[in-house]
Amino acid sequence: MSTSETTQIALFLVASIALIITPGPDMIFVTTRGIALGRIAGIFSALGVCAGLIIHTSAVALGLAILLKTSSVFYYTIKFLGVFYLIYLGIKTLLNGDVTGGFTSEIDKKPNGQIFLQGFITNLVNPKIALFFMSFLPQFVIFENYVPTLQIFALGITYLLLSLIFLIIIALLSDRIGRVLKEKDYIGKKIRWLTSSVFIGLGLNLAFSNRE
Repeated sequence: MSTSETTQIALFLVASIALIITPGPDMIFVTTRGIALGRIAGIFSALGVCAGLIIHTSAVALGLAILLKTSSVFYYTIKFLGVFYLIYLGIKTLLNGDVTGGFTSEIDKKPNGQIFLQGFITNLVNPKIALFFMSFLPQFVIFENYVPTLQIFALGITYLLLSLIFLIIIALLSDRIGRVLKEKDYIGKKIRWLTSSVFIGLGLNLAFSNRE
């Protein structure tokens, strides 16, 4: 491996870490799940979010992300599916609280597969992530000696693994915060309202975000 290739990889890692630790929708999603539902839920949320990154990476590698760039109909279809889904999660979270303001056993026992799927869909239906990957990953492709498609997959998987490590740490920390808060019964309603507000806020933020 040449010096220039080593430098390129180092730049990619530094840029990726800087982007991953910047607060964004995925971090907020995992944090709220961890606080509301506990450590395991936070970890499965992180796994779901990162599974969505596999699809975005594949779309870039196979050229499918170009559809998001060139087709307004495709872009806005995906975008507003995401908006409706996030707002639906917010409303559902709000309505599922019990009359005392805490969390029902139904929420506490939410299947891990369902939590994973929520994280996956939330990430998948955000076209801004696909467009970001389309502009970010190709910058670090070395065209001279390697197959670009394979490089994009490798870069995307590396980004995914770094994201997963960081989001799992976030999930573990948020679980501790959630446990402290839940020791006080009156905090339950506030957590529920916070989680609901975050989902609805993410949906509205996506709705009013610019395409570029």
